[in-house]
Amino acid sequence: MKKFIQHTLLFLLPVLTGAVILFNLPTDKKRAYHYLTDDCEGRGAWMYRRIFESKEPVNIAFLGTSHTINGINDTLVNKYLLGSGSNQTSCNLGYCRLGRDLTYVLMQHLIQQKETKTFVIEVLPDEYMLSHPIFAFLAEAVEVIQPKTFFNRSYFGNLHASLVSKLNYARQDLWREPYVYKYGLRENTGFSTNNYYADTTALSKKKQVHYKNQYRSHTWKRSLTMSYSKAWLASIGELAKANGCRLIFLYIPPYGTPEKTPIEMATYQKYGEVWLPPDTIFTNQRNFYDDEHLNLEGANSLSAWVAGQLKK
Repeated sequence: MKKFIQHTLLFLLPVLTGAVILFNLPTDKKRAYHYLTDDCEGRGAWMYRRIFESKEPVNIAFLGTSHTINGINDTLVNKYLLGSGSNQTSCNLGYCRLGRDLTYVLMQHLIQQKETKTFVIEVLPDEYMLSHPIFAFLAEAVEVIQPKTFFNRSYFGNLHASLVSKLNYARQDLWREPYVYKYGLRENTGFSTNNYYADTTALSKKKQVHYKNQYRSHTWKRSLTMSYSKAWLASIGELAKANGCRLIFLYIPPYGTPEKTPIEMATYQKYGEVWLPPDTIFTNQRNFYDDEHLNLEGANSLSAWVAGQLKK
């Protein structure tokens, strides 16, 4: 038995040593963003170019999920700002799916590369309780290793994803693999949506479901499971304060939600402003192409309102 343990330890030693070395390597940002080429319509590679390579400033960054991608027409916002005599440039840097830790990582990169001072951060009726699926691919190892809170259901998955991704980045560099830029998104805007209208019957049914299930956001378990997101929101607030940044939390709910204000309103107000666009934007069925996302008509309405607030 003793020999078996010794042989096992000898076998594991180089594996563990390699893992420690990989974790201590700084994340190769270019490899990391391009590694996501098949995810979210290739936005990772585009976002790298916009944040790290483009000479265009990003004075105002819109961060969020597909609600932001489909809901904020940054070209229109910039047009309004320019028309008001502002020299500020905004950019839609939303990314598919949920997870507040990704917001923090993107803020870091934007502050380091673009000295961005205003962040407009999407909020939904309720906070998501887990890590973003691509957080571990873009974050530094120290951000992945620190669990943030005891109740972190994404912790071991993030450790595995971080280790595998760093191994792949090293392999790609060793073999000098090219940086894939698959989808050829336009260089200066991250806005993307559709110009058709959602089925009204489907929207009405979804509204009924939202109202039927609204109690689920107010159970006793919520305070425990929400600790992860709240910890990252606190870090976002600290990062903004340390760099003199302005935080704006922008409410972009799905169609038919019973929540007229976000449930975590008080939390957001600790760290910045909370903007509540006119309810008429989100109750108008013609503004949606499905129950979650604004179409071009809805996005332009929301973007015009946001631009008006920014001009003030």
